[in-house]
Amino acid sequence: MVELTWAEGHDLKRVARFAVIGTGATLLNLLLLWLFVAMLDMSYIEGSILAFVIALFCNFLCQKIWTFASPRPRARCAHAQLIQFAVVNLFKLSLNTALVYLMVGIGGMAYLVGQSVSSAVIAVESYYAYRWIFR
Repeated sequence: MVELTWAEGHDLKRVARFAVIGTGATLLNLLLLWLFVAMLDMSYIEGSILAFVIALFCNFLCQKIWTFASPRPRARCAHAQLIQFAVVNLFKLSLNTALVYLMVGIGGMAYLVGQSVSSAVIAVESYYAYRWIFR
């Protein structure tokens, strides 16, 4: 079977799967953020953090099972990958919170728009970090 690639190690099928899962995780994040802020009266910072953490676990499972699935049996321990994933995402959570605060708290942007922009910025780094984690 011919594999579509654009550069060493980047197959287009994997990138497309990453984009599908990432889009789903972003939509889940935004839905939860709206629910927490609009319906449960949380602050946008609290809602953003909680939504990020919940979406993170869904994202981990989907990325591991579908995007970065390994054909090798017992490729790498899921526990070790979850720890690496959590460390990488702790950095991303800090970056996300800072970006949302800058755009919403200081810039006056609507909180859902600020979260969408932050998610797009973080997505690019995520692909490369996840390739390393699920290698």
